[in-house]
Amino acid sequence: MRLERLCPVVSLDLQIRRAVADDATDIARCYRRAYATATERGYRTRLTDVDAETVADWLEADGATLVAVEAGVGPEAESVVGTIRLLEDATPTVERLAVVPERRQEGIAAQLLERAERLASDRGEHRLRLATFDEHPFLLEWYARRGYRTVDCPDKPAVAYGIVLLEKCLGPAQA
Repeated sequence: MRLERLCPVVSLDLQIRRAVADDATDIARCYRRAYATATERGYRTRLTDVDAETVADWLEADGATLVAVEAGVGPEAESVVGTIRLLEDATPTVERLAVVPERRQEGIAAQLLERAERLASDRGEHRLRLATFDEHPFLLEWYARRGYRTVDCPDKPAVAYGIVLLEKCLGPAQA
């Protein structure tokens, strides 16, 4: 096993915070770049074409969008390098986990998912759900290592690939 997998490299300037309206353009750019690799693997997603106006609408809707931002210098003081959305459904659900390609394998996705889990747990939730592609080459294993288990495989005839619903039991609220 490579050392990077044991000790992910994370920038000291990385911060995870709740998204604000001014982040919409950067979040849309993050989605387009991150989900382009899913499209290359044959998974269609509208996130490769999402615009800032659509993201702004999502930010105004119920739920919480978190962003991983890296402090920068010059005209761009911050750069969104990852994002995740927590929906406040009957069973809280995370969706749209994305990390820009050049920042993958640094633990950013894990940090975003852990923060969403903590937020749900702090709200008194006992479970968290997500949906992902059922034959994705690494996502099912990645989520399984984080405690997610398959609870359903809904039929989605509108897409050429299957979707699997995963769920994790959340422990008591964490600090």
